[in-house]
Amino acid sequence: MRLFLILFLLFSALPGPLIAQKKTDLRILQDGKEIPMSAGTVQIKKKPFAIKLTLLDEPSLKINFSKSDHIYRAAREGIDTPYLFPFWTGCSYAVTFFNRHRHIILSEDANNHWFYDGPREHNFTTVRVKQNRFILLYEIGQYYAEGRFHPLEKLPVKQVYVTAIHFDNRSKIVKRISFKPLADDQASPWRAFARWALEQKYVGEDEITLRYRAEIKRITFIIEFIP
Repeated sequence: MRLFLILFLLFSALPGPLIAQKKTDLRILQDGKEIPMSAGTVQIKKKPFAIKLTLLDEPSLKINFSKSDHIYRAAREGIDTPYLFPFWTGCSYAVTFFNRHRHIILSEDANNHWFYDGPREHNFTTVRVKQNRFILLYEIGQYYAEGRFHPLEKLPVKQVYVTAIHFDNRSKIVKRISFKPLADDQASPWRAFARWALEQKYVGEDEITLRYRAEIKRITFIIEFIP
């Protein structure tokens, strides 16, 4: 009886159900060296670099590279996952198997799907699987615009906002949402984001039904190019 009481008091003091922690390790590499990140920003030269991710779950990510901070700020401020998914659902651009072109695309409303379906079906530069960890390397040496590839050195921006969602491929969620109430709510921290999405016609005023995956981890950072 005493043992039961001790266990009851111990577990009732916990803040919630025991859930395995999902650790994600993000590193930026250039010239064979890791470049330190400070306050969510990494400063690198405008030349080839690589994003290295270590995940504990099967790699399936939607990632956006943008010259503006609209999606980035909404994600950082904790907006609900489905309000980010209109920018990932039905508007994505292709990357060849094994990231053959080593490229990114800057976009306000499109994403790249980074995936791993086995050693012969993925679009990373390299993938290593070690003790249930996926060590992923995505090299970037150019960008795609106006129908062709350009050297990264000619990228016409000084910084890039990166927003990614690592999601669970095994899940399936259906939810109805509307951006109009957010845009009209003076107290909403995401009012500016919703107004921007509506004004740019990335979404409509009507309620929409979204089918999306459960979020495992949200990743946001800024790449700042220095001379």
